[in-house]
Amino acid sequence: MDEDGENEYLPVLGDINSARGELEHSLDLHLEYNRKFAESEVGVYLDILNVYDNNRVIAHVYNEDYTGVEAIENPVGILPLLGVKYSF
Repeated sequence: MDEDGENEYLPVLGDINSARGELEHSLDLHLEYNRKFAESEVGVYLDILNVYDNNRVIAHVYNEDYTGVEAIENPVGILPLLGVKYSF
């Protein structure tokens, strides 16, 4: 019991790094087109991260008395990125 007379829950911790997380995998795609102009080069690219939208667990949150756990998944799904680069 704590100072207020309420139940106090303490976790029973295991050995450090004794639990394993789930296997993580994803597929990223990168397409690029480059063009030379005199002394410079211009490129346009498209990156698509996590192509097949694999949601991975990024954290675990336990309830107040440590009897349950909730897995927090990555909120970002498929992430397309478009860019331009210029070299001179």
